[in-house]
Amino acid sequence: MSEERESLKVSGEATYMVEGSISPPVSVMLSEIGVNGIKFVTTEKLQNNLVLDMMIKVSDDSDPIPAKGKVVWQGQGLSRFLLDTNIEFTRIDPKGKSRIASFINDSVKNIKAGRLNVRCPMTVETTYRLFVTPYVQKRCESGDIGLEGMRLLVEENIEVGSDMKIRFDLPHGWGVVTVSATVAWKGKPMDRIIPIGVKFIDIQNEAKKRILHYIDYTLSQQSG
Repeated sequence: MSEERESLKVSGEATYMVEGSISPPVSVMLSEIGVNGIKFVTTEKLQNNLVLDMMIKVSDDSDPIPAKGKVVWQGQGLSRFLLDTNIEFTRIDPKGKSRIASFINDSVKNIKAGRLNVRCPMTVETTYRLFVTPYVQKRCESGDIGLEGMRLLVEENIEVGSDMKIRFDLPHGWGVVTVSATVAWKGKPMDRIIPIGVKFIDIQNEAKKRILHYIDYTLSQQSG
């Protein structure tokens, strides 16, 4: 993989508001970040050339980066309820662009070192069973994955601290993974979908290796 990149398929978070709108900011999941723009998923249909005011969070412990961008493309992705959205920056502070470039390069170094803090977009159908109702299996979709946990997009209100058994098929032939996890956080609902973050509490080392291979493969397929 090249050391210098302009974009990378690493998961993150952002908020946006349509320019001139008085509506509250919409929280979205980044699927790709770059020095010239971002890609995210949302439940809201956005017209091409619509201008957005955005706040982009590249890491949990950093201040968000303000930017303005326009919608250049939107279409149905792998998910049945989320729209892939491509945004091109029309205005961003040079310091913000430099922070994004540093984040991209640091992420590449982290994944090469097998570190735990890299999250990668992953949209696959997932099944789960809550420990309190072990015989009731439900379906949802994933949003991203890392070595320590993953994001799920569920259609029910699951409390923080709930334990569950999760099963999913890693893309690109990396096989089925079954893990136990606990709900670490719960995000704002997007229509009828609630994003939750789960932390793995019981996962085999072999499964971790396959997750790492999937993340490494996905990063190697980056564009830009």
